[in-house]
Amino acid sequence: MRTLRLLSLVFGLAYLPWQYVHLSVLRANGEAGAVAVAGGLAHGLKRAIELKNRRTDAESWGGILGLIWMAAYWATLIPIWLFYIVTVFAAPHT
Repeated sequence: MRTLRLLSLVFGLAYLPWQYVHLSVLRANGEAGAVAVAGGLAHGLKRAIELKNRRTDAESWGGILGLIWMAAYWATLIPIWLFYIVTVFAAPHT
């Protein structure tokens, strides 16, 4: 369990700066609506539930930075992380 906590902290230290850069790129591209919620949290939640804009172009996902994040995070890190968690919890504890 200690290893899982340590890995989570290490991942967070690498992830948070990367996400900051990603959101900065979105903001610089004029997509502030995707980054900041105008009108507060309740308005943002309502908008997220009601407004559905299906996007498949690369720029809507943050350009090359967003595409790298999607590939690295969802196709690589998440499956490895889930496998490790299952392995840790399945191992006999003394």
